[in-house]
Amino acid sequence: MAVYRETPKCPFCDEIIAKGQYLPPNDNMICGDSFIGWEWLEHDCKSGIDLTEDQKEKLGEISVQIENDNIRKEQIKIQNKKNNLKDLILANVGDLASDLLYYDRKEDEELSVGDIERAIEDGVITLDEIVDKFKNEFKTFT
Repeated sequence: MAVYRETPKCPFCDEIIAKGQYLPPNDNMICGDSFIGWEWLEHDCKSGIDLTEDQKEKLGEISVQIENDNIRKEQIKIQNKKNNLKDLILANVGDLASDLLYYDRKEDEELSVGDIERAIEDGVITLDEIVDKFKNEFKTFT
């Protein structure tokens, strides 16, 4: 569910000083808030003028908001890197499966294309046994 956020305005002139940034839509996004943070715009309407206590308070709130937005943006960058790495790893697992079942079998004299699938169908070996063997072999390298 999207969340309403009041657009930050200058405490002096009431001009908009930021615009919202949002994640681009993607297939993994089911629903929810795609807000990343504020893109702070250049604004110098009252620099060097004495501030009232209320203006100082508003300015402090905006500063905290900017800092929080920067932290959130960094967290999103880190999460995107993790997601990209995960996708890359899973794509390589798919490559391993196609190599095992097809590409490495094309010129193999002992285990031809289709032999593994037939062995599973005939009950010679189960998919779980193959996966367990892969897990154990994988653990020896990690």
